[in-house]
Amino acid sequence: MKRALVILGICCFLNTTKTNCQMSTNTYELEMDKLLAKKNPNYYKGLKKTLSEFQLELITKGLIENETYHSLLELLKKISKDAKFNFDIEYDLKERLKELGEGITNIMPSIESSLIAQNYLNIENSKDFTFNQKISKLVNDGQELNRSKIADLIMEIYDQNDFELLLIKLKMFRFIDPKSDFIVPVYAGKPTRE
Repeated sequence: MKRALVILGICCFLNTTKTNCQMSTNTYELEMDKLLAKKNPNYYKGLKKTLSEFQLELITKGLIENETYHSLLELLKKISKDAKFNFDIEYDLKERLKELGEGITNIMPSIESSLIAQNYLNIENSKDFTFNQKISKLVNDGQELNRSKIADLIMEIYDQNDFELLLIKLKMFRFIDPKSDFIVPVYAGKPTRE
């Protein structure tokens, strides 16, 4: 009986550990997503609709099978294997985002946004922070940034839970979109103190 309880305890621990490992460390992104939905609900709804339309275009063109993260992962794998993997789509995500207006940039200078960044924009709580750090390391190491490497980093850092957050989905779709200007901030040096 004791042995069964010990085994059960170990299984519960391993199960909990696995779940915790798979859980996203994206508190920053989650809080920013909530803030955007609260402060600018019309923009948030419009962004959600725009991303759904873009995803439908990817399905229609046969680039992804369905609306799941796993289907998007297959497309990212293709890009990862071939940096020049190219495709044409009619949906202009960049233009549609322009039409939505300045929803995200309007909340960035807010006090709430600053507090969220102060509390969570770090390696433990932000996958975007981790992503930017890894991109910066590649640049600092003199490696060429191409679509394959960026796709690899997206797959390494973001998971299915992250894909549920609108701002992370936006980042992934802007990367995939051949018409978008996927801009990645790069940290190129060490901060200095006066």
